[in-house]
Amino acid sequence: MKVVIFVNDRKHLKASDRTALQFLEMSTSKSQIAVRITPFLLDKLNSYVERSGKSKTDFVIGALAQYLGCKSDMLLSQRVATLEAEVKELQALVKKSYLS
Repeated sequence: MKVVIFVNDRKHLKASDRTALQFLEMSTSKSQIAVRITPFLLDKLNSYVERSGKSKTDFVIGALAQYLGCKSDMLLSQRVATLEAEVKELQALVKKSYLS
């Protein structure tokens, strides 16, 4: 949920309202980082982004979230894809155990 508040002059706000506004801004804002990657990885990333239709930001956030075990920060489509891969792996294990 995104909340948009227009405040022309914060000094006219009560102290409690200024604090609440600062908290809202901190809880809804996102940080930005910069990384350097090899041209090879950049080409791979660009190719993936073109094929998938996702943004680089969505891909990187999803990859980091998955790697760090923060599944709640992953995009829904990435969570579904992860679950599908896990189901396939489980199906293969079940099939293998029945054939043994």
